[in-house]
Amino acid sequence: MKRNQLEQLNLATQCWSFISKARVVVLAASLVKRLSSMFLMLVFTACAFVALAVSVVVVTATSLVGTVLSQANASTKRSWQNLLKDEPVSPS
Repeated sequence: MKRNQLEQLNLATQCWSFISKARVVVLAASLVKRLSSMFLMLVFTACAFVALAVSVVVVTATSLVGTVLSQANASTKRSWQNLLKDEPVSPS
């Protein structure tokens, strides 16, 4: 009778060992999933920040260049128009 109980206890211990190992594997897998998703979120956030910064720089540079060129074109056109009409050039 003791041998039967010992075998049952051994079987219960083996089952518990298997279940606990499976839990460890499941917990490890969930931790890996969580860490990988956090890493991907970090990478996507960094990429979005870089894209936003680049777009702000490009839009600002485009605006500045457009403003400078339009002022240069306007002053050049006024000067040529004044020269053709023989009118004095007025400072703006």
